[in-house]
Amino acid sequence: MLFESAPDDISLNVVTVARPALHRVLTHSVAEGRAPDLAVLDSVWTHEFAAAGFLYALEDLNEAWVRGEYEADFLPPLVAASRYEERTFAVSGFADAAGLWYRRRELESAGIRPPGTWSHLRSASRALMKTGIPHPLVMPGGSKGGETTAYCLTAFLASNGAQVLGPAGVTLHSRATAQALRFLHGLVETGILSAEVVRYEWNRPIRLLAEAQAAISFGGSYEALALAESLGVPLQSLGEQVGFIPVPAGPRGAAASVLGSMVFGIFRQAGNPIGAMRLLESAVAPASLANVARSTGRIPARRSAVALAAPEVPFLAQTAGFLDRAVTRPSTPSYARVSSQL
Repeated sequence: MLFESAPDDISLNVVTVARPALHRVLTHSVAEGRAPDLAVLDSVWTHEFAAAGFLYALEDLNEAWVRGEYEADFLPPLVAASRYEERTFAVSGFADAAGLWYRRRELESAGIRPPGTWSHLRSASRALMKTGIPHPLVMPGGSKGGETTAYCLTAFLASNGAQVLGPAGVTLHSRATAQALRFLHGLVETGILSAEVVRYEWNRPIRLLAEAQAAISFGGSYEALALAESLGVPLQSLGEQVGFIPVPAGPRGAAASVLGSMVFGIFRQAGNPIGAMRLLESAVAPASLANVARSTGRIPARRSAVALAAPEVPFLAQTAGFLDRAVTRPSTPSYARVSSQL
């Protein structure tokens, strides 16, 4: 993506880091005085890195672009999440939404509509058990699932009007949270959800869905390409095999999704911050994002790019519709500790 969109007068030296090690590698690089000019980081680290003074406020590099393009065209929840003390420190290229994947054939064969509420999810799962699927619902449920577990749990809590953090601090002691956890516990007790989910790696649930060992899976929109490849279908035809919907509504809430992304940030140790900003602007240009979306199914973070790609990838049109209503993961410099506790 960066090589294809880089201006002709900018040469690139790209280092690839595995996602689980990325936070550690970036913080160590800053400590050693050799941070990259431009880096990709998880959006929930933006406040942590900004508060620590690691990143440039992008208004200092090109305020006209921030006001004229970023604030005008990018998804509002992502714009808000990239700001710290009223300044912009990161830019999302793509958006990820948490929700439920489901196999169309299994649900249609059992005469089941995609669930819209918790009670419907439970009754649909019970009906699917009768078709021979021992544990029809799957999700990442433990520390081995890493950030994917926190991502899915945050969306599930939001579907019952619960949140992880509020203005006064941690809010996991609420009645809405307790009700959500009791519901999940009940799914395990009835066999709908296997107790083994606490040992699943982050991508185990979606593999079980692709193998028809489950019919419904908590997950993220970013799994679209991997799911299409596992099912052996073109990305453009994925919607014929599976559907993707927000997490069904709980008794105290409404159908919900959590919006997340990886973002570009420019480090204060950058040798060429203006060049890094030009590269960032090129990488997130509408045509660049649309090209990547067509081949990967990723949802562009700006509306104009969605409009360019959606006619060729129906999945984008399906998921982009509920992004404006999605919530974001807690924005706090201490998010890494919050996530590990979830």
